[in-house]
Amino acid sequence: MGIKRVVLLPDIHHPHHNKEAIKAVFQFIRYFKPHAVNILGDAMNMDAVNHWKQEKGSKKYFEGKRLLKEYESFNNEILIPLEKILPEDCEKTFMFGNHEEWINLPSCMVSLY
Repeated sequence: MGIKRVVLLPDIHHPHHNKEAIKAVFQFIRYFKPHAVNILGDAMNMDAVNHWKQEKGSKKYFEGKRLLKEYESFNNEILIPLEKILPEDCEKTFMFGNHEEWINLPSCMVSLY
């Protein structure tokens, strides 16, 4: 293979992302037909486990059901539509950013139910 076409998607911050920008990126992906797509981190804002809000005394941010809804929303609004437009043999990589890593903080270890 000669030149490899790669799309990098950094810092989406779903659900606070610019929907029109994502729409434009997806339109470009349809045209570009990349060999690889890399989601580079902070794809999700992770509001349900935002430790900055915990420090302000707001414990509601650690509800596991809210976290599951955030994952489901990200999957439905970003990942599934992206998967539908990618070439079948496209290599996909998802990297955690600091927002995704928040789920691993000791203060964020909560029951999902």
